[in-house]
Amino acid sequence: MPWDDVASLLKKLSLASQNFDCARIVDLIREAPTGYAPNGEVADLVWCHSAPLEEPSDSGVRRLGA
Repeated sequence: MPWDDVASLLKKLSLASQNFDCARIVDLIREAPTGYAPNGEVADLVWCHSAPLEEPSDSGVRRLGA
């Protein structure tokens, strides 16, 4: 990738991560020429094991097995 494209992707990834937009992060990486191929649902294992029982309905992150 040309550096300008990498810099643009990094800015988009940074913004998505600051907004906890996991689905957007996966989409950005999937669309980039990285060879990334997800092997399942988006799951933040640290969050899944430490979050309170009440979950925001629009988080985009799912608990494993939920």
